[in-house]
Amino acid sequence: MTSQRQRQTQSRDSVLARFMLGFDCYSLPAELAGYLERGLAGVVLYKRNFDSVARLRELTMDIRRAAGRPVLIGIDQEGGTRFALDEPFTAWPSAAEIGRAGDIGLAEQVAHAMAVELRAAGCNLLSSA
Repeated sequence: MTSQRQRQTQSRDSVLARFMLGFDCYSLPAELAGYLERGLAGVVLYKRNFDSVARLRELTMDIRRAAGRPVLIGIDQEGGTRFALDEPFTAWPSAAEIGRAGDIGLAEQVAHAMAVELRAAGCNLLSSA
């Protein structure tokens, strides 16, 4: 087994690969970077972790660099009154409001548009209702 393959197997099988962690500051803590390197599944970001879109993009790149592999980067951007991302991002209606509209097509359009915005910010997992 090659060393790269062995690393992938160890990462997949590790306990860290089953968890995502958050943190309280603007930059990726060294301890968390080490967990990512050893196989942590991902990181959850909150409004407390960035003060601008540029800083958020920089932080998501730091997370990916520390992991050295595809990694989950989650954020709470569920709509209604819960937004981690302020302007220039869209203030989406809540899931309840979209549900009351009774339009599955509308729900799909909103979900897709939210995904496009989150991807542009460097996130690939949405915490939502």
